[in-house]
Amino acid sequence: MPRLLVAVLVAIPTMGEPAHAQADSLAGLLALAGSVNPSIKAANDLAVAARARVRSAGARPDPMLMLGAINVPVSSLNFSDEDMTMKMVGIGQNLPYPGKLALRRRISELQAVAAEAASDGVRLAVVRDIKTAWYELEYTHAALEVARRNGAILAGVSNVATARYSTGVGMQQEVLRATLEATRLNESANALLEGRAAVAARINELLDRPTETPVPKPLLSPVMLRAAVDSGSSSGFVSRELGATVAGSPLPALAELQTLAVEINPNLRAKAAMVAASKAELELARKEYLPDIDVSLQYGQRSGSMMTPEGDRTPRSDMISAVVSIPIPIQRKNKQSAEVAATRATASSVLSEQRAAQNQIRAEVARLYSDISHQRTLLALFVRAVIPQGRASVAAAMANYQAGRGDLTSLLAAQTAVFDLELGYQRALADFGQKMAELESVVGKELIP
Repeated sequence: MPRLLVAVLVAIPTMGEPAHAQADSLAGLLALAGSVNPSIKAANDLAVAARARVRSAGARPDPMLMLGAINVPVSSLNFSDEDMTMKMVGIGQNLPYPGKLALRRRISELQAVAAEAASDGVRLAVVRDIKTAWYELEYTHAALEVARRNGAILAGVSNVATARYSTGVGMQQEVLRATLEATRLNESANALLEGRAAVAARINELLDRPTETPVPKPLLSPVMLRAAVDSGSSSGFVSRELGATVAGSPLPALAELQTLAVEINPNLRAKAAMVAASKAELELARKEYLPDIDVSLQYGQRSGSMMTPEGDRTPRSDMISAVVSIPIPIQRKNKQSAEVAATRATASSVLSEQRAAQNQIRAEVARLYSDISHQRTLLALFVRAVIPQGRASVAAAMANYQAGRGDLTSLLAAQTAVFDLELGYQRALADFGQKMAELESVVGKELIP
């Protein structure tokens, strides 16, 4: 039985280290993602495309070159039989009503701003996803280390139980119970390893590389650890009432964070640009009541000659024509007025969407702020109270069991409780980092380096 326990203890640290572990950091993965992540590249390309359209949106329509023949008699198809038969060449130009081109360029510029803000949002989302996976990976490594330490303690318990059984003081059931706990520990370690493999695959997906690519062993930033634990362990609680949170938050006040998020959140910046674009579109729709003008200049070359009043023949004179075309708005109600009404409704919808998005962002910041405060409170309780008390309970139970005054059930229950508490601490630490990553994505900037 003890040999099985030793095998478990050997397997846990071996499985806890990835093959060909690389010396890398979270910052390195984030930098790599910025250049290789497909979603970021796609969003950047869309922003570049939107910016490239700005110049063309404000350009006049191309002039039209006209070539043709005018008044050619069908009977002869001869260019010299009739006086008004001409070979024609001309040029035409559409002239939008003043202000329309400027509005179209303004709309395109605002759409480019929205696309650039959306690109920032995609980048922040990828950063959030990598950080979330990184902290989950850190949790699996730390949890495996907790399992290894717990396994070492169980090995000691098993040795004591075996020694007691061999001397006739203990029972065989105690040895079997210790081995059973070791088997359960191995199952927990196996689940952590499988979870780590899935998280590593997620990181490789975000970095656009093969699933089996080794992922570096995660190291929690000292700044992040200090923000999560040190401030909570060195600061008191805000009050002595039941449910009070720990003081000394590393974050600004909630109202300040909400204001900052509304100002710089990429999705809200994109919404603001679209609101401005919809107002410009409404102004442009109203200008459609004012007509564009088409102007053209044509030159007609005539062949043959014509009789003069004096009875002489002279070459036919060439001709020049100038045309100005203005549309008649007989479809004003069905076209321009309908377009103005549709654009006005769209602008109102975009404005309402912006307000809804702002409210959602404020609520999301408040939720994450509360979650982070809760995680810091949990960590403070783990560090300052429950884990030290749990370890003291295990030490006392072990001493009593070795001295023959305690029973194995109490010792194993105390050790299982400490194992769960240490896993809970690592889970809360990972959750703190993940909630911070989510909050930074919502606010739009890094809050803890």
